[in-house]
Amino acid sequence: MHRSINVLSSLTLAALLAACASGPPVPTDQMAVARNAIDYAVEMGARDHASEELEQARSHLAEAERAIELDQNRVARELAMEAEKIARLADLKARSARSRRQVQELEDTVEALREELAEESGGRQ
Repeated sequence: MHRSINVLSSLTLAALLAACASGPPVPTDQMAVARNAIDYAVEMGARDHASEELEQARSHLAEAERAIELDQNRVARELAMEAEKIARLADLKARSARSRRQVQELEDTVEALREELAEESGGRQ
């Protein structure tokens, strides 16, 4: 009986040690999320309006890929998460710049219409 308990304990300990030694899994999902965030930021105009942030996000993603190659999956996950955050910042900056441009275009259109109305009103008097 003691022998079977010892064997069972040894097997359990071996399984626990193997699980601990394997470390965290490759952050495949987080890497994909970061890549998608970068791609979306590019689509929203980050190259023109948030190029520094876009470059930082790409750099963090490249570092995450190197960390995976070195089997440093925890570090890779953190870097991928940071890349995603920076890419989202780039996206927000790009969309904000685009919105400012659209507002300016609308203001210019309104001003042109005012001038046109003023000219028409002046000619009728």
